Order: sequence, then C-alpha cells, then structure tokens
Amino acid sequence: MKKILISALVAVLLAACSDKQASVSTTAEPDTLAGTYIANMGGITTPVIKITGSGAQTEIFTLVDNQWVKSPGPVQNVSKDEFEKAGNVKVDGTFIAVRSGMTFVAEVPKGWSDGKFTTKTGFFTVYPAGPLELTRQ
Repeated sequence: MKKILISALVAVLLAACSDKQASVSTTAEPDTLAGTYIANMGGITTPVIKITGSGAQTEIFTLVDNQWVKSPGPVQNVSKDEFEKAGNVKVDGTFIAVRSGMTFVAEVPKGWSDGKFTTKTGFFTVYPAGPLELTRQ
C-alpha cells in the first residue's frame, strides 16, 4: 500500500528543520509561487499562506490570529526528486515546492493524487491534520 502523503511531507518538513543543506535544490524558482493562498477550513474560505519576494528575498508568511507571521528560517526549494523519495510517490509533470520552518507549499499538476488526497487546483500545504488544498488568489 502506498504511503500517505502526510508521511512524505512530514519527512520533508523534518528535513527542513535539520542543518543538512546538501539535499536542497536550487533549480526551482520560489518566486513562481508568489501570492496569497486561501483554503476552505471547515466550510469557511480564509487566507492561510502568503509568499512574497523573489529569489533570495522570498519570504513565507502564515496567518495567525489575523496577523501575517513570517516563517522562521530561510526559504528553501524542495526538489521533485527529494519529494518523491521522501514519500515514495510519483509526480508526473511540473513540480515546484518551497519550505521555511514548518511551512511547506507545493504546486503539482491539477488532479494529482496520493491515496485519499487529490488536488483540484494543483496547490497544497500540510497541516497537522494532513494535506490541505490551496487556491492562489
């Protein structure tokens, strides 16, 4: 049975907390993910993540108590290979992902799925309860 997407992303996020920089790809363009992302949280559509800047000036923010809070640490690219190996999953097509601290945002082909999770928009993040579909505004 295929590992659940959350297992893959927990591994990716734990790797982000380590000091190991060797597995971090610099080929993806984090600024291609710039924008504000909304999600349906319990039937309510709300902003949850904002990515600003480009290149080395890219920053990721999460909405906490109606305030945008910067994720700690530098923004790092997550390579397609790193993601696929960590979760024993396959992504056919475009894959762009970044992480900072415990925040992870990815763009995959629309309709990509892993087990019970399928993304219609092509954007997702991971919350403690599992993957969460995002829509870029």
